[in-house]
Amino acid sequence: MPFYKGPDGKPLCLYRGECAHPHHDTPKSNLRALYFGNVDTANIHAEATTNSGNYYTSRVFPVHLILERPFINQPNDPYLELGHVRMLLGGSETKRIAIRFAKYIEETDNWRERLNPNKNFKGVADFLYQGGSVDDLYFQAYRFFDSFMEINRLRKLGYDGAIHRGSGRGSADATEYCVFSRNQVYFTTSQTFLGKE
Repeated sequence: MPFYKGPDGKPLCLYRGECAHPHHDTPKSNLRALYFGNVDTANIHAEATTNSGNYYTSRVFPVHLILERPFINQPNDPYLELGHVRMLLGGSETKRIAIRFAKYIEETDNWRERLNPNKNFKGVADFLYQGGSVDDLYFQAYRFFDSFMEINRLRKLGYDGAIHRGSGRGSADATEYCVFSRNQVYFTTSQTFLGKE
């Protein structure tokens, strides 16, 4: 099985923590991508509380992942660099992404302090219209991989996941691994295939 391997050459054991209904015995996600990381981050997510009034239970799933062609592989960088995207997807597609995710680009210090400190541009679209380069833009990677539409586009191009540094609660200094299909997830305890999507 072509599991993703760690520095020692052995299949890397990763974890996903959830606080979910007791009958959920496999990882669940409302998003297209399933994220995994180290055990400490998984425990933080598993201990998350809910105010919905429903009965939830915490669990951590240890898994191996099949991850053969990640769209990005940057364990120490939490941002999706659009210069890298341009090299993989081309200029027009990257421009579309920049405009679609403009809100998150405009939240970065790079935008506020370097590209638009004097508010010369109304936004990312205006910046690009006036000759700005997509190569100067970036935003938090998980925002992109939260999108069903973008993941489906990447899957059609043969990509199966992403690796980047986390930027959420408990994961800011840890590497996160996401896969685009449940078919890429196996339990480490029994090597049981997670199941159909």
